[in-house]
Amino acid sequence: MTYAVLRHFLTRQRLKKLQPFLVLAFFLAVAVIAVNWWKEDRRGTPITVYNKVTKGLEMTDTGAGYLSSRTVNSCRVKGCPEAAQSSLWYRVTDDDGNAGYLAEVWVVRDQRGGLGLPNC
Repeated sequence: MTYAVLRHFLTRQRLKKLQPFLVLAFFLAVAVIAVNWWKEDRRGTPITVYNKVTKGLEMTDTGAGYLSSRTVNSCRVKGCPEAAQSSLWYRVTDDDGNAGYLAEVWVVRDQRGGLGLPNC
């Protein structure tokens, strides 16, 4: 558009009519940017699940570690003998978007101990 056409199209009256929509569009754009920045900050530190346990002299694949809605070790409640236990839990979100708590015993050995993350 040339300047003359643009000047003819954007008269003061038309700009006054468009003003609420322009303000709304501006705040909507700011909100979208803020939400994306917030999501970026919340991604956190990736961890690797180690789902193998010993059964006698062999290693057994137990399937993936489970996400719990509470930080309660089911073996501690059931009294499982000689089961690995930890009071450290990670709040995680998996690749499918499922969120929950994962006991430290399901994490690979070099990522145990809190990873320098703040305590909840």
